[in-house]
Amino acid sequence: MRNLLELCLFVLCASVAISQTMDSPYLYGIHWYANTDGIAIGQSTDVEDMTAGRGIWVLDIALTDENA
Repeated sequence: MRNLLELCLFVLCASVAISQTMDSPYLYGIHWYANTDGIAIGQSTDVEDMTAGRGIWVLDIALTDENA
């Protein structure tokens, strides 16, 4: 019984470590309605701030105002 408990604990710890290392380098699966406009060099948009320097794939942009 003790060996089974140790094995379960090991598998749990290993799965947590593996899941953290397998995180995608890209942000995906969100819709973003904030500042995505190009801005001055050296400054970042709201999306770039949210991703903490990770890359993003832009598959579509939802334009929500009448000037679009």
